[in-house]
Amino acid sequence: MNSARLPHVFVLVMVLLLIGSACRKERPEPRLETHRTIPSQGENRAVVTIKMAAGEMEIRGGADGDLMKGAFYYNRRPWEPRIDHQVSDGVARLLVEQRRMGPVFGRVRNKWSIELSPKTPMELRLDLGVGKAEIDLGGVPVTKLDIQVGVGGIDLDLSGARKESVTGQIEGGIGRAEILLPADVGVRIRVEGGLGSIDAPGFIKDGKVYRNEAWGKTPVSLDLDVEAGIGRIVLRLNNSRSVSF
Repeated sequence: MNSARLPHVFVLVMVLLLIGSACRKERPEPRLETHRTIPSQGENRAVVTIKMAAGEMEIRGGADGDLMKGAFYYNRRPWEPRIDHQVSDGVARLLVEQRRMGPVFGRVRNKWSIELSPKTPMELRLDLGVGKAEIDLGGVPVTKLDIQVGVGGIDLDLSGARKESVTGQIEGGIGRAEILLPADVGVRIRVEGGLGSIDAPGFIKDGKVYRNEAWGKTPVSLDLDVEAGIGRIVLRLNNSRSVSF
């Protein structure tokens, strides 16, 4: 290309970029939402998998009579979640998954609010790539837990009545994890990895293991492995009674 034409080409490219940017600003932002209810079908237990590439996630109990109630808010049509539900031999399998992410420009809105059954024992698997998660399982009879968060923060509440023990793992990348645990149910947390800090008031520390005074003394227990990257882990005890005998 002739060097004399380079300034003109540069100016033309800049003008086109500015026009495109202006068009994007003037284009109204879509406000999309999806609501889904998955009724219970008499299943004995459930395996629930929730996968979100990026956004905000809220999970709690409260779906009385249903396996799940979900409200999903987003501003990109390809982000509408895919929901698959099957029941076989008394086991319900539920998948809630973000369809695809792709390049993102402009303001992002992607928030999921999910209620789970307070009656059906379940294995819960959560996968959040980038974002923030607030998970209150105080009213959810979870027996096995698998949480993975890439970049972001997680607030996890595991206090509340328990008829069965809970085992599981929490894996975080760069960010923060705060976990609320019962004081009067045996709790043991094994922490691996991480370059950040661990704040665990009221826990007994033995190497990489943190346990409360009730560990080994209650009929049910919470036994978790936490693997963290760069970030901060906070373990807190809730003193309210949380065992159902």
